Amino acid sequence: GGGDDSLREASTKFGVMNYRVLGEESASPQSEGSKILFLHGLGSSSETCQPPQSLLSGSTFFVPDFFGHGSSSLPLDPEPYRMASLASSVYDILQREEISSVFIIAHSMGGPVGIELCELALANNKTRIRGMIYEEGNLDE
Repeated sequence: GGGDDSLREASTKFGVMNYRVLGEESASPQSEGSKILFLHGLGSSSETCQPPQSLLSGSTFFVPDFFGHGSSSLPLDPEPYRMASLASSVYDILQREEISSVFIIAHSMGGPVGIELCELALANNKTRIRGMIYEEGNLDE
């Protein structure tokens, strides 16, 4: 098909990380309505993480493609693939979108990224993490 209006691009210090924005797209970042960040697992992408239509009402989902997945860049250096590096790049997306409060849903490899992201958000005090669901977790990096 044609272009994908839900797909956005963020330049990070590790490369280009693409992400989808789904659901209620308000013009104001301060609008009411839930902001939900979905972090996919290894071998997945934002294309396979589409929430059901019933969840999209009143919420905005942000679904990044980790490096080497989906439409994000494929760096040759191993550093961008570290959990802390992925979390830093996702944090850049949250700042770019001016998200002050977010709930995280993390699947598999997305879990360690989410945990690193929570620590980063706490240290920087710019984005409040309201909570996190970690599905099919493993805590190894």
